[in-house]
This record gives sequence, C-alpha cells and structure tokens, in this order.
Amino acid sequence: MASATFLGWSIHNQLLGWTSSAGLRRCEVPRNRSLSSITSGQNRTRRKAVMKAVFIAYLALFVCGCSPTPSSTSPSPSPPNPSSPIPQSFTVSGVVYQSARDGETPLAGVGLDISVEYQAWPPNVTTDRDGRYQLAVAGGARMKIRAVEGGYSQPCGVTFTPTSNTTLDVYLVSNSILSTTGIPASMPIHQTTIVGTVFERMPDGSTQGLPGATLIADFTGGMGWSPSATTVSDASGRYLLCGLNSTMGIELNVAKAGYRGAFVDLSPASSQQDIELARQ
Repeated sequence: MASATFLGWSIHNQLLGWTSSAGLRRCEVPRNRSLSSITSGQNRTRRKAVMKAVFIAYLALFVCGCSPTPSSTSPSPSPPNPSSPIPQSFTVSGVVYQSARDGETPLAGVGLDISVEYQAWPPNVTTDRDGRYQLAVAGGARMKIRAVEGGYSQPCGVTFTPTSNTTLDVYLVSNSILSTTGIPASMPIHQTTIVGTVFERMPDGSTQGLPGATLIADFTGGMGWSPSATTVSDASGRYLLCGLNSTMGIELNVAKAGYRGAFVDLSPASSQQDIELARQ
C-alpha cells in the first residue's frame, strides 16, 4: 500500500509538471496561431494527461495487488437448528439396604457405579447417612446400578432405561451370611433368577457342594466386564442370582481359592445351572 501511495504522488507531480509545461509552451507558440487554437490545444493536452494518469493509477493498483483490507471479524456462528433433539436428563434415586436374617437396614457410605450396563466404572455417587442416593443421568441408554462395598455382595442386578425420574432400591447381603445360610428371606427377589450348586467331583464319582465360591454375573456376555450381580455359594454350595436382565447376554464367572475358575454362558437364560469346579 505504501508503494501505491508513492506512485500516486508521482502521478500527481507529473500532472503538475505537464500542466506547467503546457503553460510555458503557451509562450512559445508561433505568433500567427489564433488564441482559440491555442486554448483548444491546451485542453486536449490536459485531457490526455488526465487519461494517462488514470490509466497508470489503475495499472499500479493491479500490479501491487492492492485491495481493501479484509475484515478481521469472524463470521457469526450458525443459529442452532430448532429441529435438533435436546438431550434429556432424568434423576435416579433410592436407598441401599443391608438384607439380614432379622430384616433390612439402610447402609451409609456405599459407593454406587451408575453407568451403561456394559461398562464398569469407579463409584460416581455415595449413599448418605440414611442410605439414600440420587444422581442425574442422561436418557436413552440402558443403565445398571452396581454397589461397591467390601464384605458385601449384590445378588440381584438392577438395570433400567431412563425415560423419566426413577426410584430404585439396591439390596446387599454380607458375604458371611451368604456363605453359610445363603440369601436371607428379607431380600426381595426380582426376575430373571438363576439357582444352582457349585460342586466338585470326588474320586469315587460322587459330588460335593463347595461353600464360599464367588459367582459374578457379567452383563456384557463376556465381551467386556460389567459385574452387575454377585453372590457367594452357601454351606451346601447352593447359590441364587436375580435381576439378570441384560441386552448383551450374561456370562457367569465362578471362582474359589484352590480351584480352577469356570465361565458359564447364560445366554439363553436358564433358571437352573449347576457348576463344577476342579482342583488346581
């Protein structure tokens, strides 16, 4: 732009020079020329000078590539599409109970993993002193509630699809009760259920129940890891799991110290499943 300005001043000076030269040449015109012819010639000279200056100015702008400075203002963002769906949020709340032989009591300080049914995450909410919890969740995806508390199992899985505000209670049982007398009568049982016996085969061909075996229902069907229902076999090796509702299938993981673990596919679901473990 500086070069174009300089060029403009040069053109201006040339115009002044041409005008002055024309004025000086007026005194040098032969005496036999008329005044009108002199004036007409001067006018033609001035017009040619102006046209030449305009041509040079346009040429200079083209060569220098001079153009108006683009605006530094960013374009305004497009307005939101009113037809786009707005994600909905709902609240899931409830109470975590401890089921025992003499009834139920709320459990405080229990961590809950409330997430999509095929994933497992650290707890994202904790029960208060009254055993209550509450969490806002996005609507759409099927979800599960998994309690994480040392010394306890959650025999009944809890799954739901958020379409409105939901109240869901969670029931835990201490492993010491499960490994002796099994599921207490105070714990509600929700469908779908599965029962069976964890056993070992003796050298004479007979079977013997294995107490204290850990059973974990993985709600990913073995494609990932989502331990959404857990229990421990009782003194006779019997067990019960409930609330086994998964859209991806369920794989049962069975383990006991000193024995090789077992993996049992529960798809399609079966109401009875005995599981044999072999010593290591």
